[in-house]
Amino acid sequence: MRLNSPRLLLLMAAGFTLWSVGFVAVYGLLSTGCEFGWQNISIGPMSFQRLLLLLVALVNIALAGLLAVWLYRRMRHNAGRSSATDFLWWVSFGAGLVAVPATAFVFAGIPVLTQC
Repeated sequence: MRLNSPRLLLLMAAGFTLWSVGFVAVYGLLSTGCEFGWQNISIGPMSFQRLLLLLVALVNIALAGLLAVWLYRRMRHNAGRSSATDFLWWVSFGAGLVAVPATAFVFAGIPVLTQC
């Protein structure tokens, strides 16, 4: 990939873009669920709302992990072409990798905090 490719710049933000999409999805589902009373519908030991929020959070964390793995593989594949592109790939991978625990941290309260 060329150094002046805007794709590399977009890849730097990919991990935290995915994080923000997950955050908005969880926040939207929380608000919608509170409005419609999903917290009062029991499914096993938890409410329908909590189960739905956990599923969205886990899918988002898994996607962030897969993105980090993909970025690592692309970085290794493109290594040695130029020091500038190597640096941009490292930054992209690093940002994607940091987004994984950031995503998990943001969603860590879903199992224990009150819902509405």
